[in-house]
Order: sequence, then structure tokens, then C-alpha cells
Amino acid sequence: MNRESNIYKEYNAFKNYILTLEKKEIFNRAFEINFYTEVYNYIKYLDDENIKLYHIDSLEIWKLFNFYTDSDLYSIESQKEILILINAYNKYRKEKK
Repeated sequence: MNRESNIYKEYNAFKNYILTLEKKEIFNRAFEINFYTEVYNYIKYLDDENIKLYHIDSLEIWKLFNFYTDSDLYSIESQKEILILINAYNKYRKEKK
């Protein structure tokens, strides 16, 4: 993942913000932290073809997280499930426009 990419910048800004919080608040946000980490760790290894196919350059993790938490249809337990989530979110964005 390119250090200049939006995903890289967003993930690092999120990580740096979380590290400024009190221990209890960090613990309370464990679900969100896990989501960001799982999605970022998968996305950072995608090849250029999949980055383009899944519109990763225009993806914002915080919006994906909100989409994910508004539904009980998706999981981030595997790479395949993360792609299903991203694909569903991209369809939702397209329909919303």
C-alpha cells in the first residue's frame, strides 16, 4: 500500500488518534479498532487490479465501518468476507448517488 494513499493516511490518523485516548476508552473501542485493523491489513496487500476493481482509492474506512455496523449481514472474519463487504458497500454508494 502506497504511503500516499487515502487508506494509509486514514488508518494511520485513526491509529494515532486512538493512541491518545485513555486506556478505558481504547478498551471500549476494541470492536472499531479490530475492524480498522482487519480491513487495513487486507487492503494493503491487494494488487493494483483489485484496488481498481473494488474502488479502494475512493474508499473511506470510517464510512465502511458505519455501513458494516448498520447491518448484520457482513463479517470480516476472512479475506473473502471483507471483499463481499467492500463490494456491497460500493453498490450502496453507487445507488445512493
